[in-house]
Amino acid sequence: MKFFNTKFIDYKYIKKLIYSNGRSLPPCKTWKKLWISNPTNKRLFPGEIFKLNKNSYNIYAYHSHFSKTLKIKKKYYRMEVSSNWNVHPKYRTISIQLLNRFFNKDADFFLTTTGNFEVAKIWKAFGAYEVNPNSCSKVYYKIFNTSNILRSFLIKKRIPKMFIKIIYVFFLPLFFFDIFQNNKKNILIYFQKVKKIDNEILNFNKNYEQNCKDPIEIRSGLNLQWYLNIIQHNKKIDILKIYLKDLFVGYAILALETNKDILLKRCFLAEIRINQDYLKFTNIILKNINVYSKNIGADILEIRNLDYKIFNFFDNSKYFLRYFLNNPYLILPAKKNQKLINKKILSNWRTTLLDGDCLL
Repeated sequence: MKFFNTKFIDYKYIKKLIYSNGRSLPPCKTWKKLWISNPTNKRLFPGEIFKLNKNSYNIYAYHSHFSKTLKIKKKYYRMEVSSNWNVHPKYRTISIQLLNRFFNKDADFFLTTTGNFEVAKIWKAFGAYEVNPNSCSKVYYKIFNTSNILRSFLIKKRIPKMFIKIIYVFFLPLFFFDIFQNNKKNILIYFQKVKKIDNEILNFNKNYEQNCKDPIEIRSGLNLQWYLNIIQHNKKIDILKIYLKDLFVGYAILALETNKDILLKRCFLAEIRINQDYLKFTNIILKNINVYSKNIGADILEIRNLDYKIFNFFDNSKYFLRYFLNNPYLILPAKKNQKLINKKILSNWRTTLLDGDCLL
């Protein structure tokens, strides 16, 4: 039984393992293209696999990781992101070995954004820190279709269809909640939808990152579009340029995910960056994002991992709130960079929902 570098010919065997654990991969052609087009590190060996011997086809473990660029103050660092960590139930004992091998890679920082409480405990045992705790441990959400939310909840709880209609009658007053929501946009702010990251967004990100003294993932150049290309395989992406009257002040990215099993459409605020001089318009912008999300058919909008500066202006009183068991955003510095980490750095880390894993 040995570890091997992953090769592209392993795709169908990796896919079999992933699907057995209820996850999915992009199509093979897309998967391969994404690995070799990573702007930070074009890698021919996307992670590691575990199998009985070199000639065996059956894969019992797969841990993929990819590189991103992190900026702290005026320096740039390579960060390895743990993406897909899947192990066959009979070989759970090698999970720690896979992770330990990952932490021995040549990188400045290691990142995960796992919602799995047990995985988070393991990372913390290795010395990982929670990042931006005020924002990343919370999920704020806005419900647009109470009926669909209730139906999805009942389906998830395996309630027979014949009882779902009866339950609707008892909860009918809740459905009027949708009618009385304020669905009017503020005309001071408007959006322009674009198909791809254009020069205006590229230049904005370049200036935004150059002026930022906090830890921040690099989105300029090809980085942001590369990441969007990954998540487009199972989500509908809307790229919105934000204007205050005729002045471009930032952008937002919405990811609409349709869960066919529970008949629910969830919209995620995947990323939002606002010019620092216009943060006072945060709540107007978010209100218009609420309206936009409802208009594209979302049943619910989720907001999490907000940039701490945006979070400071965020009026959360009009949103529902739920908590993670743990802050899913965890960072582990390499030994040579341990001295860079302190409480202020961790609190002021600029985060978005696009940071972290993407199940490659």
